[in-house]
Amino acid sequence: MLLQNKNAVLFAAGGSVGGAIARAIAKAGAKVFLSNHHLDPVQNLANNIIAEGGKAEAAEVDALNEKRSE
Repeated sequence: MLLQNKNAVLFAAGGSVGGAIARAIAKAGAKVFLSNHHLDPVQNLANNIIAEGGKAEAAEVDALNEKRSE
């Protein structure tokens, strides 16, 4: 696989374009880290990628929020 043992980080991956890119990268062997302003879309995508044999993790990230949670 072209991206075996590689990692990919996708921001705003909750939409159809981001989802298609994430699936293609995962299918090529990379572990994908998916983020979006809302967790549900990327968590569902991560679950689908994992169900198809890929590796994925999801996180809720608000890139415009300057506050850091500690």
